[in-house]
Amino acid sequence: KFNVRLIASKVGNFIETFTFRVNGAPKVLPIITFTGKVIGPSFSIIPKSIDFGGVGYGFLHTEKLTIENKSEIPFDFKLRMSHDGAFERREFQILPENGTVNKYGKVEVTIEFIPISIRKYNLLLYFDIEKFGEKLAEIPLTATCVCPCLTLLPNILDFHDIFINYKYKNSVILQNNTEYAAKFEFIKQSPASTKLGI
Repeated sequence: KFNVRLIASKVGNFIETFTFRVNGAPKVLPIITFTGKVIGPSFSIIPKSIDFGGVGYGFLHTEKLTIENKSEIPFDFKLRMSHDGAFERREFQILPENGTVNKYGKVEVTIEFIPISIRKYNLLLYFDIEKFGEKLAEIPLTATCVCPCLTLLPNILDFHDIFINYKYKNSVILQNNTEYAAKFEFIKQSPASTKLGI
């Protein structure tokens, strides 16, 4: 009686034949053949695609997906973005981007997105399983980055007649009539404008 241990290193069919040599035995030696098929883990990813929709420039947006292991064995996974040559990799962060899914277990993944370009995004999120294969799933990621149009009210500040060396104040309203958040900053005054006392 003897035991056989099999540890597969890759997926696919296999056939291995072993011949036993027995001291003093005739030329016809006992032979045993091992056959089988190594299969990869079964999984599902929900949702099948992610649409961020319209997003504000420079703001954090998040979406989630769930990886489910439907197999009797755990597997190690990796998520990575496709690169279309137009976006910066730092715009997307995948948490976690790799890890282990236990047998019949689930892992929730968060995708953080901070757009830094006014454009449409059409990318793919690749799903790999270590020792099994790459690009086993491709999750489309889409978004449209929008820069809201802001309005200053009033757009002309009229101080009328003023006295020299006397401080006057006025105010404006910065208005955003869109559904998207916006960021703003005041540009440093030029030396010429500061000489005018503004």
